[in-house]
Amino acid sequence: MAVWVPGRRVFVTQLYVCDGARNADDFLFQRVPVERRDLVLASFLPSQRNDLDFVAEFDVVLDSTPSV
Repeated sequence: MAVWVPGRRVFVTQLYVCDGARNADDFLFQRVPVERRDLVLASFLPSQRNDLDFVAEFDVVLDSTPSV
């Protein structure tokens, strides 16, 4: 996932599908502590729109370090 903010460098990070089959074999995902994985997971749900199969909502907060 990439986020563009005017005047800033592009922020690029991984976003994983909640319960995704590939998560178990993903090098980076396996290095995220279990108690913090919710910070990089998104739940994809069937879309109500005809032009999309699935949608997910994910909040991106820049200039902040989450506390757990």
